[in-house]
Amino acid sequence: MSFFSLKESVHHVYDIDFKKGINSKNLLIVFSTGPRFTLYKNKFSSDVLYIADKKLYHYVFNPVSQCKLLKQFIESNGYESVIFLGSSKGGTGALLWSGLIDLGSIRKNAVVFSPLTNLYPRNPVITFPAYNKMVDLSEVSEPLRVNLERFGNIAKYALPSALVFYSGGYKMDRVEAERLTQCNLFRLELSTHGAINPFAIDLSSDEKVVSLVEKLYINAQKDIDLNHALSCTKEQLYNEYSKIKVPEINKLLESIF
Repeated sequence: MSFFSLKESVHHVYDIDFKKGINSKNLLIVFSTGPRFTLYKNKFSSDVLYIADKKLYHYVFNPVSQCKLLKQFIESNGYESVIFLGSSKGGTGALLWSGLIDLGSIRKNAVVFSPLTNLYPRNPVITFPAYNKMVDLSEVSEPLRVNLERFGNIAKYALPSALVFYSGGYKMDRVEAERLTQCNLFRLELSTHGAINPFAIDLSSDEKVVSLVEKLYINAQKDIDLNHALSCTKEQLYNEYSKIKVPEINKLLESIF
């Protein structure tokens, strides 16, 4: 199956894009946090398939049929290893879809950051506006409710080999991640949602740390979920990012593929 055929076949709630890398034996599937593609400007060595949930249904809408299409694309293009990656809502999708898809002898794993794992019934721990809006909608949309009832418990599907990074100082992150008792959990000493952020830059560069913090607060003015998640001051966030020791995301993925 070509990418064009895949794009034509996926459910309309999902948007996808594809970029070739220098290592076409590996495929990275990036599940976006919002309707715009996450890490789209990042240069990965593998091929990359970007998936965005335009309705913010947390990737629970018809995932089985989407995984069947994804399997055809992966097998027909001869990939030997596949990593499902995502943060927050995207982490939810990466855990769910990697657990649902059957790739036979093709290696697969999930690398996720701050995933939301207990979606239904309404979880008071998850306080994001987009989440509560989705649950509200499920009360009048039977298809959404049925999908949430079936797939809302992400721990039921998560791969035991999955790597889960979360912010130990942020209650929502901690509670949602620690439900995944079968996975490999990595607690980071951070006080805000979005454990992926320090992996996105070279932490040895003070200039890049400052730039990341400024960008997060600017973006929060347009993103109500991000604004909700930034529960500390710029100075506190800068200090946390300056102290933490994690690899850049490319190096992390290269160690797993």
